[in-house]
Amino acid sequence: MIIRHKYLIFLVFQFTCVLIGNSQLSYQDLLRETNEQERVEKASRISYMFGVNDLDSLFILSNYIIQNSTVENKLLHSIGRRALGSYYVKSGFQAQGRDLLLESAIQFKKLEEISLYSEALNEVGNSYFLSGEGKLAIAYYLLSMKVGEQAQDRTSHYNGMLGLAKTYCSIGDTTLGLEFANKFVSLAKQGRKYEALADSYAFLGMIYFALNKQKKATWNYNQSLYYSKMSGSRVHLAHSFNNRAILDYQSNQLDSSRYYFDKSLGLRKYIGNTKSIIESYFNLANFFIGTSAFDKAMVYLDSSRVLSKRFGYLQDEIDALIMLHEFGNRNVLVQQVDSLKEKLNSQNKISSKMRQGSLITLKNSRNKKQYVSPRNRGDYAPWIIISLVLPLVVLLVIFVQKRLV
Repeated sequence: MIIRHKYLIFLVFQFTCVLIGNSQLSYQDLLRETNEQERVEKASRISYMFGVNDLDSLFILSNYIIQNSTVENKLLHSIGRRALGSYYVKSGFQAQGRDLLLESAIQFKKLEEISLYSEALNEVGNSYFLSGEGKLAIAYYLLSMKVGEQAQDRTSHYNGMLGLAKTYCSIGDTTLGLEFANKFVSLAKQGRKYEALADSYAFLGMIYFALNKQKKATWNYNQSLYYSKMSGSRVHLAHSFNNRAILDYQSNQLDSSRYYFDKSLGLRKYIGNTKSIIESYFNLANFFIGTSAFDKAMVYLDSSRVLSKRFGYLQDEIDALIMLHEFGNRNVLVQQVDSLKEKLNSQNKISSKMRQGSLITLKNSRNKKQYVSPRNRGDYAPWIIISLVLPLVVLLVIFVQKRLV
């Protein structure tokens, strides 16, 4: 049945108006809110939603909050700066992100916003973990949990626990890492925290996979996929697709494995999470090595190497260089790999005392200028693109229908 053209265009117009209106409401309603606590809660909720679904939108939102919050409203302003810090950390700019997160943490502490203070400290820990600085990551995760014990929100009590588990495993203490991870799962189940469960089960699956315990790995990966779908988080869904691809590869279901690796990479590119994109490149390289498609593998390995080097992920750069050297690229020098390993080891040996008290001793004269985005962006959101593209799609449908008639 062919839909009448005028009616179809009317529907598209209505849909586009609603789409734009709802998207604007997410921003404007936030600042129209007169109740202080409601404004804070909405800002936190929306920034978290964008953080696990679309980093471009998180960037726009954080700047919007910063630019439109009054000087007197220090809490809302700090939430905007924390959101911007989260954007930088997840996009691979660790130093800029940490500065903003630490600044917001100081303000949260002054305002006695314990939960937000704990969450900001946890994100600082995440940043150090991503940079390969294990000792500093552990210090901030522990501080986040200690601060969180004073909060009414029980989630704050164990904010840093999964990060702690990951860090201990990364420095070789798998026993302690698994202990923290399993405890985190138990607490997250009590609180029905689906994103947290998706993340923790994925981590446990990875550890059991590395320990060659396939049944446990498969069970945990499947649990992660289940909770990822429950959460509605693109970040966690992309991670679950990646894990499903690994399982399918182990089961010799190569077409399905390639499909899920590609699906994961596509979603991660959409979100804009640099660290995860690097992981996807590396996994696809391993896939093509396993299927003897070495030329394709080299392309993905080099993509992983270039992105790792650009954003300072030393361990990922080392892994890519070693693989490139092993599979035919003799331009990779052993000395280059050794130099990076030495740099990584020196980072991990830094005493946590260098950062003790950093939340207190940050100078008031710190440059408060807003960071400029590392990408060239305009002030637009995804809904604008949809509103422009959708009418073109409809015109194409009309054209095809006329041809069919």
